[in-house]
Amino acid sequence: MTGPIRELWSSEDEDAAGRLVAAVTSDDLMSALLAIEGASIASRAAVLAEIGRLGERVRTLLAGGATPQEALTQVVAIERGVSGDEEDYYHPDNSHLARVLERGRGLPILVSSLWVLVGRSAGLEVDGVALPGHFVARVGDAVVDPFAGGVPLSEADCVRIVRSFGPDRPWDPRWLDPTPIAVVVERVLRNLVNAFHQRDDRPHLYRATRLLALVAPSDPAVQLQLAQLTEEFGAYALAARLYQTIAATFEGRREAQIAAIRAVELASRSRTLN
Repeated sequence: MTGPIRELWSSEDEDAAGRLVAAVTSDDLMSALLAIEGASIASRAAVLAEIGRLGERVRTLLAGGATPQEALTQVVAIERGVSGDEEDYYHPDNSHLARVLERGRGLPILVSSLWVLVGRSAGLEVDGVALPGHFVARVGDAVVDPFAGGVPLSEADCVRIVRSFGPDRPWDPRWLDPTPIAVVVERVLRNLVNAFHQRDDRPHLYRATRLLALVAPSDPAVQLQLAQLTEEFGAYALAARLYQTIAATFEGRREAQIAAIRAVELASRSRTLN
């Protein structure tokens, strides 16, 4: 791999990408989130131990007569103090599991994912629920908002949440279905891409986009963004190959037309610059 990209995409990043793909394939939410973060071996072990400890505490409360919802609220929201970050909502740390545990705050999808991980560690049936515009959790038959500290949500509450992002949007009860891990991972990465874009943090934007391109191979806009960032950082030969792939894969799409033009322009340039 050529100079500037080698600095942006290290062997550790390549390992994390492999772990991410494997985790998505095996429905391993914790490993997928830690791969996105690029957590070290020590950090991964610490998170695993903490999730296990919290799960044990939930089991203790369940044995004492608490409901699953009460136990998770007590352990995650009250004792551990994890809820939503309303002050710096788009901070990249809010999309990183280990940092959410350290700071006690995060985006709705990360706080809800923590509930999922702790609940499942305790043997409970807990799933993420991807409402349009907001991410919540299902604990058994109950829907709760971990971002708000575990507030219970009726279906009417969920309808109001959805319509707060689009007043005319018709309600679809299927939005309350459990969200597959692949969808969770893609949504987390899109949040990170947005966060780094807002901060104009180009190196971290490149890494997040490259990971997103792995899990969203059928999205031409993501693939084009990766190619454009690769070109921006001066890896012209690699960018040309990416453009060529986009042009061939998404023929007829606007992104394919843009990519075809850039591929031609970079093909000759790369022979002299790389």
